[in-house]
Amino acid sequence: MRSLVVGARGGLGAAISLALAARGDEVVLASRNEAGLTDLKSEIESRGGAAYVVGLDIRDEKSVDGGVDRASELMGGLDAVVASSGISPIYKPIGETTVEEWDRIFTTNTRGSFLLARAVGRHLLPAGAGALVFVTSIHEEVGDPRLAAYAASKGAVAMLVRSVALEWAPLGPRVNAVAPAYVSTRLTESLRMNPEHRRRIEAATPVGRIAEPSDVTGAVAFLTSAEARYITGTTLFVDGGWTAR
Repeated sequence: MRSLVVGARGGLGAAISLALAARGDEVVLASRNEAGLTDLKSEIESRGGAAYVVGLDIRDEKSVDGGVDRASELMGGLDAVVASSGISPIYKPIGETTVEEWDRIFTTNTRGSFLLARAVGRHLLPAGAGALVFVTSIHEEVGDPRLAAYAASKGAVAMLVRSVALEWAPLGPRVNAVAPAYVSTRLTESLRMNPEHRRRIEAATPVGRIAEPSDVTGAVAFLTSAEARYITGTTLFVDGGWTAR
């Protein structure tokens, strides 16, 4: 398969890239910081995989369009696209959240998802096949007293997934989401390093621990595979039971 991972420089994006390469995919690694992907590319190649690097700023329309076009050009087409870009949550009460903070989260998480879906559609729709998977969050489904902006942005992406999935279903491409709980990555480092917040997160997770990236990669690999050919418009929660309460 020919896979594009957007946000490949992040901890979860890098793990997803390695997992897709391990199953034999050609992988284009995309990130705003193109130079920061060199080590990941080398790691995939050292394991016998094929990897390419593309600069893509999810906040910028021209960059998204150009990056997706370039990824398709490098591999001769696209079969799977994983959207793993995201901004660190702003953990504060809504009354203390500024308009600038709100806009920054929505520009990356929500507007960026729209731009990517639109760009990817230009490649998957003519082919009549392919899979687009967004990495969202349990907070597309459950709120948090101090995560209003982040949760609202992810909830919007969840509805984007459902709507685009319905639009594309008769035409072939599938659209789904994977929604992890808290994962041990740079994105959650400040929460995990705070003993009070860590205890709160672990207590809210029925399995009793924070996820590792490897707990999530299998779900992404499944939804981009032929085994998930009859699945579209859904969110697969990888949350240790969090949303089952």
